[in-house]
Amino acid sequence: MNRQNNTIEAATRTIFETEEVGLGTMSELQRQRDVLQSASDKAKDTISLSMQANTILNVNLLFEYNK
Repeated sequence: MNRQNNTIEAATRTIFETEEVGLGTMSELQRQRDVLQSASDKAKDTISLSMQANTILNVNLLFEYNK
């Protein structure tokens, strides 16, 4: 009976340790997702600004060409 209790206790500890590792992994994945989302948002902003700058340069180029 004592051996069975030890086995059950060891299994219970393993379950709790596994759950703790799983929660830590989920937390880290969420943090990484947030970082990636932020980087993606910044990249989209940069592309938008580059497109606006390109438009302004093209308008200025046309203006200078038509002088």
